[in-house]
Amino acid sequence: MTTVLLDIGNVIVNVDFLRFSSRVARSGSHVQCVHDRFCTGEVKDAFDRGQVSSESFLQYLIDDDCTAELSTEEACLAWQSIFSLVDGAREGVRYLRERYAVWFMSDTDPLHARWLLDQYDLFQGAEGFLFSYRHGALKTESAAFTHALQATGCPPEQLLLIDDKSENGRVCSMSGVGFLDFRSWNDTIARLEQ
Repeated sequence: MTTVLLDIGNVIVNVDFLRFSSRVARSGSHVQCVHDRFCTGEVKDAFDRGQVSSESFLQYLIDDDCTAELSTEEACLAWQSIFSLVDGAREGVRYLRERYAVWFMSDTDPLHARWLLDQYDLFQGAEGFLFSYRHGALKTESAAFTHALQATGCPPEQLLLIDDKSENGRVCSMSGVGFLDFRSWNDTIARLEQ
């Protein structure tokens, strides 16, 4: 293995959609409605695939009957302010970069991607970024790994996906790409050193 495909959500940053939902919900009784409409399901998947523009997503959010009255800026800030670094992420990325080419591979939208790249310097110096909104496929779809193989120029046996979701691991394995299920940075480094 020469190249790592490194997930971002719950590997590099913790993702707290409850923070977003609580912040934009019309009332406490609307928090679950906001979460269900925007943080999971068809709308989120379409945004992550690049099928919905940032402007349309934010307008849909602002116009929804479960959300409080929001400006575009307030909606955008609430959507982006859901991340915190996973313990050991900086050291883990440093460890990987000393040994492998590192590509970040994430099912994400342009608002989250831009914010993450602006906020966290550990993304600097990456070989590249494989964001779902750019190529139109989530990691639960084989097309995402077809794209990863083309973008990296590596044969599948030279790639390893490190991800916290086992369903992504099943799909990448069907493409011949290795998989390491992320639990913590200490655990990941220990397993790589075996």
